[in-house]
Amino acid sequence: MSELNYASALAALDGEFESASAQTGGSGVPAGRYNAILKEAKIVARTGGGIALSVSFIVTEGPYKGRYAFTSYGLSKNGLPFFKGFLQMIQLPLTKLSELEKALPLFPGHMCVIDVRPDRKNPQYTMTYVDRYLGMGNVADYLKPPAQPAAQDDLIPVDEPDDFPFN
Repeated sequence: MSELNYASALAALDGEFESASAQTGGSGVPAGRYNAILKEAKIVARTGGGIALSVSFIVTEGPYKGRYAFTSYGLSKNGLPFFKGFLQMIQLPLTKLSELEKALPLFPGHMCVIDVRPDRKNPQYTMTYVDRYLGMGNVADYLKPPAQPAAQDDLIPVDEPDDFPFN
């Protein structure tokens, strides 16, 4: 493709675009119980102020295998009992909240049964709860392989080793 000229690439996708059915919402999972592996935990700022632990899970089995579910735990006085319950559920010992940042690498790999439910206040959203701890696993086993770059029809392979600038 020439510099910033995507017109031909977009035109080539016109047929697929026309026949594609519209999808709304993310690639999350509908309400239900799922086996999942904790992919990542990170400390994030909340829009209304304060901080939270944001947690992402990958569903490991069934028709929604590979999809993500998310939850967060407010790191405030009211949220700490729920956060402590989560830590106990996944069997991750943390004696001081000040140690959380250093403990973040310990979160991935915890396998759990999660319960995804519609949010009572906003039914278009879901809430994710950890129901049971299943043990440890390897997150890499559940990640999708990186996508291969699209083939470029206008690319011609060069078979002359002397033509490469860095031999």
